Amino acid sequence: MKMSSRKMLGPATRRWCGICKWFLAVGMVAIFVLVIYTNIPETAVGAYWEVLQPEIQAVTQPTPLKMFLIHAVIILGLAAQFAIGLAMFRLFHVFQYEDVFGDKVLKTLRFLGLTIFISAIWSLIQPTLVPLLMTLDNPPGARTVSVALSSNTLILMITGAMVMIVGQVMMVGAEAVDENRQFV
Repeated sequence: MKMSSRKMLGPATRRWCGICKWFLAVGMVAIFVLVIYTNIPETAVGAYWEVLQPEIQAVTQPTPLKMFLIHAVIILGLAAQFAIGLAMFRLFHVFQYEDVFGDKVLKTLRFLGLTIFISAIWSLIQPTLVPLLMTLDNPPGARTVSVALSSNTLILMITGAMVMIVGQVMMVGAEAVDENRQFV
């Protein structure tokens, strides 16, 4: 009896991967439209502005360059989160159609871990960078720097690192299985 060298998920699991993939796609499109329609970057700028103390607000001037940079920082944060969604979509897709231990699955799994990790790092940088950019040209004593570290961010960083490591471990395991197949 010949064994298949490909290890596919069962049909029910592959069907669920397809359903999840398309729900994720619809959700990502809906969120993208919502971000554009509700102007999330401008709302975020307003939220950062409200956190500034009144005496700092009084001397802070929103120049076009500062606003451009602040919007760029916020949009990069949204892009990092969108990249997680794209990586998840790709992972569901390759789980649906590819060998579970194939290169595409393992590379996509490592990419998902990387996107989660980068998004977590950016969620550390963004709350520090935006108020700093807002107040950068203020006189001394009226500049703001805040550093925020939350347990959620740490958990996301660890999760991203673990997903990358699991992908790497699975890659080494798949190479060992392939090497053993060549001896038989």
